[in-house]
Amino acid sequence: MIIDIRGEEMGRITVDLVLADNREVVKAAPGDRIPDSVKHITVQGLVDTGAARLVLPQRAVDELNLQHAGEVGVRYADNRRETRPRGRPHWRHRP
Repeated sequence: MIIDIRGEEMGRITVDLVLADNREVVKAAPGDRIPDSVKHITVQGLVDTGAARLVLPQRAVDELNLQHAGEVGVRYADNRRETRPRGRPHWRHRP
């Protein structure tokens, strides 16, 4: 179990995320299997029900050559605060 900043126990839930650069997804030919037809990576993500944004590891951003779209202030679970680059959002749910 994990202890939150209030000292309460909470579970840890992770999911596998398939990430790709949206510019590459848009360029894919109609009928192409996505993500098979575009460069992509899979990372393990921690589910945080209190999170307002997805935070990616810098190595994932670098590997996919994702575009930056300004900066955003973030607060981590341990209450640290930082300013981080903000990317261009794109969400595609695949059941």
